[in-house]
Amino acid sequence: MFLPYLLYSQNSLFIVNLMTASQKLCELLARPEIIVIPGVYDCLSAKLVEKAGFDVAATSGFGIAASTLGLPDHGFLTATEMFYSVGRIAQSINIPLIADCDTGYGNALNVMRTVKDAVQLGLAGIILA
Repeated sequence: MFLPYLLYSQNSLFIVNLMTASQKLCELLARPEIIVIPGVYDCLSAKLVEKAGFDVAATSGFGIAASTLGLPDHGFLTATEMFYSVGRIAQSINIPLIADCDTGYGNALNVMRTVKDAVQLGLAGIILA
């Protein structure tokens, strides 16, 4: 469920959908058809995916590590660096973003913080594996 928001601008009325990214993702997952989720690694690739008409996008640890550091996904990227990248990506598009968050960057307390940070950044979902 979402709350509509009325926005007035130069004699025009717009109804803005305030559904969160996670709510949009849940709605998409409830559909019976298969969902194609392309991978993105920066704001430009995410915008291209959105412009191509996809309903959702996802990041990969390799994509972010390779585009940020030029290295493979072998733990070189810190949680801070990952969230900096995926946060910018999420804010640059109007479709849900699922982010690869490795194993949560540490112990159970780190996983709890990873989930909290992901929610605050507006991510629709995360992958912990």
